[in-house]
Amino acid sequence: MNKGIVGFLILLIFNYIILVFVVDYGNEDNGAYKTQIERLQDENSQLVKFNNQLDQEVAQLIESRDSLTAEIHVKATDRNNIKTERDEEMDNINELDNNELYSFFTNFKTDSINGQP
Repeated sequence: MNKGIVGFLILLIFNYIILVFVVDYGNEDNGAYKTQIERLQDENSQLVKFNNQLDQEVAQLIESRDSLTAEIHVKATDRNNIKTERDEEMDNINELDNNELYSFFTNFKTDSINGQP
């Protein structure tokens, strides 16, 4: 039993030494850690603000992209309509004979004299 009590006392003394030297020395550095934590928290809040600004810019760019995409679709539809009209007009011109072509290109009308039908 004496060995058990002696071992227990040695264990208590060892724990006391560890607590005194390790824990007390750790408290001296807490001030430095606290300032570093505060600095990191400030930096984090600045980064959150910057991230929010970037999110707003991204939202504006997405809105701009969507409006440009809609405008491109409208312009493509207009271009297709113009091509269709041009092709129809070309088909009409291709069907004209020589006299009708001459009248078409010179804007010469032989239907009336002095504006009378």
